[in-house]
Amino acid sequence: MLDYSVKLKIISSSPANAVIIPQARHQKINKRDPKQEYYTKNELRQFLKCAYDFDNYQAYTFFRLLAFSGIRKGEALALDWNNVDFKSGKIKINKTQSNGDNRLVVQTTKTENSDREIYIDSKTISILHHWKQEQRIKLFAFGFNSDTPNQLVFASAKNEMHNPNKPRVWLHQICRKYVIKTIPIHGFRHTYATLAIEGGIQPKQLQEQLGPFGY
Repeated sequence: MLDYSVKLKIISSSPANAVIIPQARHQKINKRDPKQEYYTKNELRQFLKCAYDFDNYQAYTFFRLLAFSGIRKGEALALDWNNVDFKSGKIKINKTQSNGDNRLVVQTTKTENSDREIYIDSKTISILHHWKQEQRIKLFAFGFNSDTPNQLVFASAKNEMHNPNKPRVWLHQICRKYVIKTIPIHGFRHTYATLAIEGGIQPKQLQEQLGPFGY
């Protein structure tokens, strides 16, 4: 995150560069390659193709949204269809998933700057629209009417909010089946930021889209 802040010119240099990490004698520190934390453009294209072929349109839609918006996992899992404006291609981010009293709850975002409207490309909007229609059919088969206020965009077969571990399960199932590179869920946020910077997005625009840095 500090390195991204430098790229965005929020800070001039990373204070982490001055930290000296002690290393115990005869102990090796395994450093993960930063390139394993996100997808390149070609890797993302490959992953999304595999996610589509995986025959789970909800999972495909979830990862497409993360990769093309930069929103956090908790923000995506708390989204309802009222937050999605199909005509303008915008999504309102004003809540996130959280744990409370040993159960999952939806709460407001951590800071005022976390509340934001983000822009979504036309293909992702189309994918979301298709998923909304498919979700209606699937939930109806289980006895649920999805045409209600505050219907979750991503919901379980019981029409409840997914466990926060569910996206990681989807991710590993896809990557194992097609033998492709696996990144952390938060890596889709890194992927969006990296590709947006390569595409020439202005730092201020990127900051407005991502909101505050961190998880």
